[in-house]
Amino acid sequence: MHIDAKYKFELRDSFIVRVEPLLKLHTLLSERIGPTTIIAECADDVTRAFDSFAKLEQYENARSKRIVNLWLRSSGDSPKKSASVEFTDKWYFGGTRIEIQARDDVVTRLRSDLLDVIEGFRPWYHWINRFDISGLSIAGLAMVVFGSLGWIALNGSDKPSTAAPRVWSIGVLLGVGFSAFWFGTARLLSRFRSTVFPHGTFAIGQEIQRLETAEKWRWGLVIGFVFLVLGAIVSMLLAI
Repeated sequence: MHIDAKYKFELRDSFIVRVEPLLKLHTLLSERIGPTTIIAECADDVTRAFDSFAKLEQYENARSKRIVNLWLRSSGDSPKKSASVEFTDKWYFGGTRIEIQARDDVVTRLRSDLLDVIEGFRPWYHWINRFDISGLSIAGLAMVVFGSLGWIALNGSDKPSTAAPRVWSIGVLLGVGFSAFWFGTARLLSRFRSTVFPHGTFAIGQEIQRLETAEKWRWGLVIGFVFLVLGAIVSMLLAI
C-alpha cells in the first residue's frame, strides 16, 4: 500500500534558463513521472508546444518571438501522477513554480532533485531584484504626506487667519510636487532594473548572444558604480 502526495513550491527570484540545466529538469521529469511536453508562451502572443527537447533547442527565439514563460509538464500512467515546472518572467508574479503529484517516495526524491537543479538557475544579480521598489514608493509617499502636513502645521500656527489658506496651498503644492517626483523616480528605477537586470531570461537560440552582450553591459555598470563610490570615499578622506 502506497501513499499519494502532492507538493507545491514557488520561488520568486530571478533566473536564467540555460539549455544544459533545463535538459536535466526535462530528464528528471521524463524518468520519474512520464512523457514531458515543453510549452512556451512567446512575446508575439503565440503559445508554442515542443514534444521533444531537441525541437526546443532548434527554436530561434528571435527578439519579436522571444520566450517569456516556459512550462515543463509531465503526465504519468495515472491521473494521480503528474508534475510541472514553470518559469515565468512576469513583473511581481515572476519566478519558478513546481507542482508534483505522485507516490510519497517519488514526490520526496523528485522534489529534492528538482530544487538542486533549479538553484543553479539563479543569476549573480538576483539580489538586486529582491528590493521592493513599489513598497519603497508607498513608504516615500507616506513620508511626503506627513512631511507636508508637518510643514503646514509649523508654518501656519503662528500666521494670521488670513494667511492660513496660502500656507495650506503651498503645503499641498509641495506635497503633490514631491509625490510626483518620488513616483516618477521609482518608475524610472523599476524600468531600468527590469531592462538591465531582467527577472527572467531564456538563454535559448538567439537569446544566448543577447545574454552575452547584456552581461558585458551589466558588469560595466557594476564596476563603474563601484569605482564611483570608491572615488567619492577617497575624495571625502582627502578633504578631511
